[in-house]
Amino acid sequence: MFSVKGAFMTTKPQTYRAILQGSQITWIDIPPDLPPKTEIYVTVTHTTSNKANRGQAMAAALARLAQASPFSNIDPIVWQQETRQDRPLPGRE
Repeated sequence: MFSVKGAFMTTKPQTYRAILQGSQITWIDIPPDLPPKTEIYVTVTHTTSNKANRGQAMAAALARLAQASPFSNIDPIVWQQETRQDRPLPGRE
């Protein structure tokens, strides 16, 4: 927020992409032109991890999905017949 003649006005926050390494911020985009010692808020959008960790997380999620058996009450043949919509092929009506 900034002050204009004693009244507080809000502005849309600007977003700048960066990577936090320990206590150091490395800007991905062009760094903002801010005065020294400007208070900022950091929002973590996602963490970077190696492929092995992502693979393990994906395998665990798929195992949980298999245990839940979400499609056990669906007959695949009936589902396909209900979902499939044949259309006449051009020149073969």
